[in-house]
Amino acid sequence: MRPAYFIPPEAGFLKTLAGELAARHGRELARVTVVLPTRRAALYLRYYLYHNLRGPFLSPRIYAFSDLVNELAVRLDPRPVIPPAERAWWLYAIVRDSPVFSRTAESFDRFLPWGIRLSEVLEEFEKEMVPVKDLLYPPEDLPQEARNLLAHLSEVATRYRKLLREKGFTTPAERLRLLAERIEECFSPDGPCYLCGFAALSRAEAEVFRAFISAGAEVFFEGRPEDIPDFLEETLSRLGLDPVPFKKFPVRRPRITFRVAADVHQECRAAADLLPKKILTPDEVLILLPVAGHLLPLLYSLPESLPVNITLGYPVKRSLPASFLLLLMELHEKRLGERYPVMTYLALLKHPYIRGSFVALKAREKSLEALLREHGSPYLSLFEIEELAGGDQALEDFHRRFIRPLAVVNTPRRFAEVLFEILERVVAPRRERLREARDNQDILARHFLYALESEILPLFAASSFADEPLKPETLFRLFRELLSGLKAPFEGDPLCGLQVMGLLETRLLSFRKVIVLDANEGSLPSPEEINPLLPEGVRPALSLPPRSRQEALERYHFRRLIAAAREVDIFYLSVTETSARRPPQVRSRYVEALLWEEERRRKRLFTENDELLKHLPLFLKPRSPETAIPRGRAEREEIERILFEREISATFLETYLECPARFYFRYLLELKPPARITDYDAAELGTVIHAVLERYFKPFEGRHYEPRRDNDPERLLALFREEFERSVLSRRLGPERRFFITRTAEFRLKRYLEVLREIPVFRIVSLERSVRREHPSLGLKFYGRLDRVDEFESGLVILDYKTGGSVRSLSLKRLRELLEEDFSAPPTLEGLSALRERMPDLQLLLYLFLKEEAQDAAYVQLASGKDRELFKPLLYRAPFNTRDGGLSEEDLLRLRGEVFPRLLTLLIEHMLSAEAFFIPEKPPGCRFCDYLYACPGRKPV
Repeated sequence: MRPAYFIPPEAGFLKTLAGELAARHGRELARVTVVLPTRRAALYLRYYLYHNLRGPFLSPRIYAFSDLVNELAVRLDPRPVIPPAERAWWLYAIVRDSPVFSRTAESFDRFLPWGIRLSEVLEEFEKEMVPVKDLLYPPEDLPQEARNLLAHLSEVATRYRKLLREKGFTTPAERLRLLAERIEECFSPDGPCYLCGFAALSRAEAEVFRAFISAGAEVFFEGRPEDIPDFLEETLSRLGLDPVPFKKFPVRRPRITFRVAADVHQECRAAADLLPKKILTPDEVLILLPVAGHLLPLLYSLPESLPVNITLGYPVKRSLPASFLLLLMELHEKRLGERYPVMTYLALLKHPYIRGSFVALKAREKSLEALLREHGSPYLSLFEIEELAGGDQALEDFHRRFIRPLAVVNTPRRFAEVLFEILERVVAPRRERLREARDNQDILARHFLYALESEILPLFAASSFADEPLKPETLFRLFRELLSGLKAPFEGDPLCGLQVMGLLETRLLSFRKVIVLDANEGSLPSPEEINPLLPEGVRPALSLPPRSRQEALERYHFRRLIAAAREVDIFYLSVTETSARRPPQVRSRYVEALLWEEERRRKRLFTENDELLKHLPLFLKPRSPETAIPRGRAEREEIERILFEREISATFLETYLECPARFYFRYLLELKPPARITDYDAAELGTVIHAVLERYFKPFEGRHYEPRRDNDPERLLALFREEFERSVLSRRLGPERRFFITRTAEFRLKRYLEVLREIPVFRIVSLERSVRREHPSLGLKFYGRLDRVDEFESGLVILDYKTGGSVRSLSLKRLRELLEEDFSAPPTLEGLSALRERMPDLQLLLYLFLKEEAQDAAYVQLASGKDRELFKPLLYRAPFNTRDGGLSEEDLLRLRGEVFPRLLTLLIEHMLSAEAFFIPEKPPGCRFCDYLYACPGRKPV
C-alpha cells in the first residue's frame, strides 16, 4: 500500500506543507500541482510559501478541488451547469402531466420546494455513483408527495438526465461523476502532484483521487495515525493508503478558557476586549462565527481601527435592498382584491430606499401617515390613498413606478424587468456611496446587488421558463426560495488583520489565538437541513451514506482547529428561560466534550469560581419601578387651570381615580398616542349601538313605552344594519369577522328587548342629552351626556349603555357601611386607593349629581351573558332591584345628598393638593395603557 502522510494539527498543516514543498522543490515550483479542499486554504499556502522562500518565485498550480473538477470536466463535456431553480423547472415539466403527481405538481409554485429537494437527492446519487432505484414501500410517516416521488424515482431520474442532455445542460454532480468515469481522457500530470488535507470523500471523489494517486500523487492528511476517525479510515481504505506520521512533532495542548454570556451582544463585546491592539499576521487571531447572522453585531463591537478579513457566507436577505424587495412583495401578497394592508404600506413608505428616491414624498410622509391612521381602515386601495392625499403627484408616481407594475407581472422575464427598473430607481441616489462601500450595510447591499444581477435576475430573464405564464405569487415565492440560499461571497482576500470565518472555511488553517462565539447546540454543530424526501432511515435503502457522517466531519474540523491553536476562548450563551420563540440555550456537545477532557486531565470537576470557566459579569442596574411622578408648582397651576376653566367629565375624573400618572400624560402633557389601524375597534361598535338605540326609542321620547306592546325587534335590527353599513367599521371588517360581529350585536339587541319585557311600563324622558351643573361648594362645572332617562312609578332613572367589558359597583352592604363611615382621604396613594374603593361607579355617581331629580342610575350591560345582569342599578331601587331589603328613603337621601357629593369633593381636593402623581400598584388596564412605555412605574420585563 502507498503511504498517506499525517501532519498533526499543532504542527500547522499548511505551514508544514509549505516548508516541505520549499525544501523539495526550492524555487522550481511551477510544475507542481497542489489540490486543497478550499480556496481559502490555497491563499494561505501561497502566503506560507512566500515567507519560506523570501523572494520572488513561480507559484505552483494550487487548486480548490471544485475548481479542478470544473476545469477538467469541461474538457470532456462543455455543457453549462444548470441553476437549482431551473433544475426544479425541468423536473416539473417531467411530472406535471402524470396523474400520480397531480397533487404535487398542480402548479409550479407548489412543486418548487419539492423540485429543489428532488434535484438534491439526484445529485447525491451522482456523487455516490449508485444507480437510482425506486423505493417500493416508502415509510408511512412521510408526506404523500414524498412517497409518490420516492416510489417513481428511477423513472423520473432517467427522464431528467435525458431531458438535460437534450436541452444542453449538466449539473455539478454529473460533472464530478463524468470526471470519475473518464478522468484518464483529460488528466496527465506533467510534474509532482499533492492531494492535501481532505477527509471524507464521496465515491466519485475517491475515483478521481485514485487516478491521481496512480499517476504518482502524494497524499497528506491532517491528524495523527493513532487517532483516525471512522470516515477517514473509510477514505484510506477506498484509496488503498497506509497512514504514516510525517516527521515527529511534540504534542502540545492549547490553553482553553470557557466564557458564559447572557446574550449575543455581551459575548461580542467581551470577544472584542480579548483582541490585541495590533494584528500583524493573518494566522494570529481568528474569530469563529458559527451563526453568520451575528456578523453585524460582531462588527459593530470591534475597534474601528482594526482591519477585519471576513470569510463566510452572510445571508444577503438581511441587506437593505433585499428587505425593500421582500417588503414590496409582502404588500402584494397580503392584499385583498385591490386593497392593500395599510401597515405594510406605511412600512414600505418609510423604508430608507423610498425616502432616498422620493424626496418630495419624504416631506409629506408624516402628514400622509396621519391621514391613513385617522381614516383607520386596515386595507385601502391605491386610488383611495391617492384621494386621501389630495392627488399628490409624488405619491401617484410612487404607486406607478413601484407598486402597480408588480401587481400585473405574469412571466419570469417581465418580473426580472420590473425588478431591474425598480432597483435602478432606488439605487441611483446611492450609486456613488455603494461604489465606495465602507459601511457594513453598504458592503452587504453591494454584495446583494451583485448576486441579484449575476444569479437571480438572469435566471428569471433567460431561463427555460422565462416566458412561461406564472402568477405574481408564484414568482414571489420563487424569488424567496432563491434568496434564502444566497450568501454574500466574502472571499477574505487579501490576507490581513483579524480573521472572521465560519467553521468549514477554517479547514487546514491554524491560528495562534482562536475565539469561538455561539458555541451552543443548534449553532455548533450546525443545524441539520432536513430533506423530507430523504430522511435518515431511507438513505440505506437507496444505497446512500448516512447523514451522521456530516456531523462527524464538523466535529473533526472543530477539534483540529482547537488543537492547532495555542490559546482558545470559547463563548457560549446560557439562557434557561424557555418560550415558543426562544428555546433554551445549552452549550454545544463539543464544549461538553472539551470540558470533560479537561476535568479528566485535572481529576476534578469545574466549579463556578474556576479560572477556566468564567461567567461574564452583567453590569445591569435593576430598575425599581417608581411609585409616583413628582409634582411641582407648574403642574399644580396647570391642574387648577384645567379644573376651573373647563367642564369636567366622568372620564376626566375616572382617569385620575384609576391612575394619576395616566392622567398626567393625557391631560397635563396632552400626549396623544398614534391612532391604531385595526380591522375592529370596540369603541366604534359602541358608537353604532348608541346611535341605533337612540333612533329606536326616538319616536317614544316624551311618551310611555310598554315593552310587551311596543317592542319591535325587526325595526331595531333594521336600524342596526343601516347604521352599521354607514359606519367606518363596516368597510374595515373582513367577511368572516363582519359576519361574527354583526350576528353577535344583533343577538344582544334582540335579547335586550326580551329582557325589557319584564320591566313595567315607563316614560322616556330624554335621549342622548347633555347636562351641566356647577358644584355648590367647589365652584367647578361638571358635564355629562346621559344616554337615556326613564320615568317609572318609583321615580327617574338614568340609563347608561355598556357594550363591552364589565362594570363594578358597591353592594348593598357596602352602601350601608358608607352611611356609617366618618371618611377622609389624605392626599396620598393610600388616600386615593381608599377613594377608588368607595367610588367604583364614579360615572353613575356623577350623573346623579348632574341630574338632581333622578332617583337612581343603572348600567345596561348589553355584552353581559346573563339576563339577570343586564341591568345593574347603582342604588338597587325598583324596578331593577328584585331583592328585598333595599335601602330606606332616608338612607337614599343621605347617600345622594351627603355621601356622594362628599366623595366627589374629596377626589377634587386630592387632585389639587397631592404632592405627586401617584402610580397605583395595579392600575386598571395597565398592560394596554397608551403611556405604558413612558411610565416610570412600569415593571421591568
